[in-house]
Amino acid sequence: MQRRWRPLLLTLLAMLFLGGCVRAEADLTVSPEGEISGTILFATPLTEASDAGRAASAAAATAIEGRVVPGLRDLSGVSAAAVEREGWYGSELTLTDVPIADLLVNGAPLITQVGEEYVLNLPLDTSAQPDVPVAAADGTRAPGADLSVIRLSIEFPGVIEETNGTVEGSAVTWQTTYDQPLVASATAATTPATFPEWIWKALIWGVGGLVVLAIAGLITVGIRSRND
Repeated sequence: MQRRWRPLLLTLLAMLFLGGCVRAEADLTVSPEGEISGTILFATPLTEASDAGRAASAAAATAIEGRVVPGLRDLSGVSAAAVEREGWYGSELTLTDVPIADLLVNGAPLITQVGEEYVLNLPLDTSAQPDVPVAAADGTRAPGADLSVIRLSIEFPGVIEETNGTVEGSAVTWQTTYDQPLVASATAATTPATFPEWIWKALIWGVGGLVVLAIAGLITVGIRSRND
């Protein structure tokens, strides 16, 4: 029995030196009905391409998942699967029409609905988590910090009214590392606009162009009248 568990224990010890080297990525979509679909990935470096290595990475990733989104994998509409990507190993949760009130991050709802708006205000800060390395006294980054990835991308059904993330269409993305705290915030409409945003822009440009042409025409007529 001791020989059987020795590779796993050694790999777990090796992972302790990687400290906060973690990959946490979420790609989510919020519906007008107040439901969330998408995927959430938690993974750690695969230090050894063996069953013991995968078991150690899976254990570390599951521990992180349990701290961040406890009980999520047990909810209706959520499934979990092992994932191995480019030297990382962990688990990916797939969400299908999960009510926003059920998706808790660090004990608080990821998104709340206030009237006709969705509101997100999420601190992305792992410094208070146990076993997370801290920067050295001289400011040198902690082990694994440069390899870690913490990314959150959310697509809203309506217009994004305010955010500190990167906007692309109706989606907002935040990305940082475990040693760089960030508060992700966004406010968006719960329902799509009557017309897509590009139509409004086209109308504004079109009306603006007509106004410019009208002014140019009036100026031309005025100049000709003077010449006559």
